[in-house]
Amino acid sequence: MDFSLMDQRSETTMTLDPTTENDGKSIHSVIGSEQLRCAQINQIYSQTLLGGFAAFLGSAVLAASLWNSIGHILLIAWISFTPL
Repeated sequence: MDFSLMDQRSETTMTLDPTTENDGKSIHSVIGSEQLRCAQINQIYSQTLLGGFAAFLGSAVLAASLWNSIGHILLIAWISFTPL
């Protein structure tokens, strides 16, 4: 459904279409983009546990390989600050 109004000052026609918003985007595409953004955020946060575990495992392997080269207190402190 398309409704038009005549702007008397500039003599241009403004369209009042209930399915469009700013920049001519339809409400359906805006809703679709919001759902896409929500799905992307869910995907990112669903992988955080795996990423944290991989970071902790990598730091533990590196600390084990450096155990005889660097002070033990420094390595333990470094592992303890690794996010999990």
